[in-house]
Amino acid sequence: MTRHANFILRSYPRPLIGVRHKLEYDMDKGMILNIPRRFVKSEWGGTETVITETSKSLISMGYKAKIVTTQALSSKSNDTIYDIPVKRFPYSYTRLGLKNQNKLLLDKRGGNMYSIRMIQQQCIFL
Repeated sequence: MTRHANFILRSYPRPLIGVRHKLEYDMDKGMILNIPRRFVKSEWGGTETVITETSKSLISMGYKAKIVTTQALSSKSNDTIYDIPVKRFPYSYTRLGLKNQNKLLLDKRGGNMYSIRMIQQQCIFL
């Protein structure tokens, strides 16, 4: 049974079990969007390494890869990191009156942010 998909959406962090299985079904060599909560060189870690290496491998296999994320820890809306396009969107937290110092801590350690504009823009891919 062959399954065709133009886009595979993947959100990080999450277990990578079954990644190879999922990619084998994308026979059209479409666009793969990686959607981490943040993606910047200044705060590089395991998630960023996995996304970068996975994207490089996918590009070498003929897929198109793109990273879609928030502007957490970066003011750039468009960027290229290791030849991978990165699109960043404005975001906010659900807490009202959050001080900048506390927002920075949430950006670095994993606060629950949301970006309505990112959802609106990326829904055209679905």
